[in-house]
Parts: sequence; C-alpha cells; structure tokens
Amino acid sequence: MNLWLTISKKSNDMKSIQTLILSLIVLSLTSCGSSQENPAESLQWRGPNRDGIFNEKNLLDEWPEQGPELLWKYEQLGAGHSSVAFGGEKVFTLGTNLKDSVTSLFAFSNSGELLWKKELGKEWMTTWPAERSTPLILDGKGYVFDGLGVMHCFSIEDGTLIWQRRLIDELAGRNSQHGVHENLIIDGNRLFCTIGGEESNIIALDKETGETIWVSKGTREMNAYCSPIIIEHFGKKYYITMTFNALVSVDVENGEVAWKQELAEPKYGIHASVPMYHEGLLFIIEGYRDGSRMFKIADDGLSAEMIWRHDSIGPQMGDAVRIGNDLYVSSSPKRKWFCIDWYTGDIKFSSDKLSEGTIIAADNKLFIETYKGVLAMVKVENNDFTILGTFLAPGKKGDHYSQPVIKDGRLYIRYMDTICVYDIRKK
Repeated sequence: MNLWLTISKKSNDMKSIQTLILSLIVLSLTSCGSSQENPAESLQWRGPNRDGIFNEKNLLDEWPEQGPELLWKYEQLGAGHSSVAFGGEKVFTLGTNLKDSVTSLFAFSNSGELLWKKELGKEWMTTWPAERSTPLILDGKGYVFDGLGVMHCFSIEDGTLIWQRRLIDELAGRNSQHGVHENLIIDGNRLFCTIGGEESNIIALDKETGETIWVSKGTREMNAYCSPIIIEHFGKKYYITMTFNALVSVDVENGEVAWKQELAEPKYGIHASVPMYHEGLLFIIEGYRDGSRMFKIADDGLSAEMIWRHDSIGPQMGDAVRIGNDLYVSSSPKRKWFCIDWYTGDIKFSSDKLSEGTIIAADNKLFIETYKGVLAMVKVENNDFTILGTFLAPGKKGDHYSQPVIKDGRLYIRYMDTICVYDIRKK
C-alpha cells in the first residue's frame, strides 16, 4: 500500500488529529496497488498485490534433494502458458487443444479432482499458438481475455457463460503479432483491457454486464503482452500498461491519458512483463534484451521522467520482485540475476547460480523458475544467492514461461499440458 499523507507540524487542533486517525483507519482498509474487492476469494495473477509477493508463512527452509512432495498433478490441459487462479475452493487454469484450436477452462478441487471442463471457443493459432492469459476470479465470476480478443465472463460454479464480447472486432482493435495476451485487472465495477488500435486502445467494461464504460483512444498502437497495474498516486488512481511502443498512464475514472512515454520498438512486439510501482517510482522491463527503466511520476500524476535504466538487465519474458529497497531481476543477455537498489539503480550484487527466468517471493525466501525448468528456493545472504533447494519442473528444458504460484503452503507449477502441485509447508 502506498499512502501519501501531508501532516502539518504546527496543527494542535484536536479535530485535525481525530480526522487524521480516522483517515489512517480508512486507508489501512484500502488496497492502493492492483484493486481487488474481495481478497479472501480472489488471488489474482502474481499474488494479492500483483507484485509477486505471496503472504505465506511457515514454509520449508530447505527442499529435499528430489524436491518437495508432489501432492497431485494433471497432464491433459493442452498447450498454453496460463498460470492458476483460485476462487470458491477451486483451482482454475486454461489449456488449448492444438488439434481443434479450442481453448478450455478447467476447474479442479484442492485435492486435484477435475470438477469440470468448459470450452471457451477457438483460440489464436498463428504464431505462438494457445492461450497464455490467466483467469481472473472475483465474486463468483471468472474473466478470460483470449488470444483473438474475445472477453469471456463465466460462473465459477460450473463454467456457465454469463456474457461475452468480441472486443477487437466490435471496437476496431488491432491484434498483435502473436495474438492478445493480458492478465486482467479489476477496480470497483470496472474491468480493464488493452485491445490496441486508433479509436479504442484501452477500454473499461462493467464487470457485471460487459457493457462499455469508457474508451481511451490510441494512435494505432497494439497490445504488447504487458499485464497492467492500477496505482493510487497522491489520492488518484491510474491504469498503467505498455503498448507496442509506449508506456501509458490512464485515468481509471474516464480513460483520459495522464501521460505517455515513448518506448523503443520491441523485438517481436513483446513487452511481456508487469510494471511495478512504489513511492512514486515506476519500474518497467521492456523485454527481449531491451533492458529495464525506472520512472519518477510527478506529484500531479500528469507526467513522468526516467531516472535510471539498465540496457542489459531484464528477462526476455518475466518479472521482478521488490523486497524493501532491493529489486531482484534476471538478465537475458547476461543469463544471471541482479539485486538493484530500487531508488538509485545501483547494482548491489549479481549471481550466476541460476539462469534467467521469473521470480516470486514468500516467507522471506525467493522462488525462481528458470526458462529451462529449474525450480529453486533461494535465500539472500552476504550479497549472494544461497540455494535452499532445486528440482526440475515437468516437461522439456525450455519455454517455462508460466508464473509459479504459492497458496496455502502449496507451490503450483504449470508447463504446457501439465500442472503439478507441491507441498512446501513445514510439517
């Protein structure tokens, strides 16, 4: 939570103090990062605050040589890189049958029983075929934005379709080189997505009905596989994402563009990461060897300036984790990991013990899955990574792009047609 308070040191007025206390109580109950109305029901993509931090405790301090205990697995999902989502005591993910090009939604019990499977429809099958987005679950409903630009809303009870919109077709969107990929986000009654195009780059829908609330015009840019965030900056909320050649901040109330920063045209048109916000600073990974940058957002929220960058630090496709002032991120060109000072960009240390990949954190530990399928639990000490255990994820040694997830002491790993669930709790 990022709280911005201005307190007058000269004020001794009891009413002001009471107002301040009340404000603090209200603020303590409000999430200012990525908005979710019911965190108990919904564990969204990359954790409750969309930052890769999972609020788990009492996890193993080391893994057995063969890896943690496998609780259950399922091996018939089909292709894709969707991660898992949770709601209503169910585990959800997506998979695409490459023979008939149909994506299906899967719902499992916590013990791994397949409860139901529902077809969503035809999927993007040209380049990088199959579904890559993760369902968003909230208040008994689930939302999926597929590779063809179709938004689906379904009941989490049985997968029944509640509403559906073919957004790219309806609103003259502009699909990307490899189809649409975006992990959705909700704030209040608004469901947001980026469809690209000149007339309707970013849109907000009513999450209950699918009706359009507002449309933010673009300049013919395309969706670039960025998963957006919603920030609260000096009391005002903004939706932030990366399109094909721009970093964009949009007012969540009306879709007006607050500011835009031009980005270099990405290799393959891909910015497959999520921006990170903390104390007025915004970190982005441009992907595919284009490095990473930090921006400072003006207090009025209407502009941003770059304050540091690293041209060779940043994964091909993946994200970073911030612990205090320390930012942990991998490098595709250098094939190792870096610890960077959040505020200055100074490199504190690097480690070549693991190659590039994606990262999450829980219980004062880092959990890394490399693109080659190595799962590692890591502790940071003495300016280096201490490896607390490793094992190989299922599947071939490559293309491990799905995000690992931790919930209730369980580690969820997805690779193409297989999901594996491991017990990583202390006994």
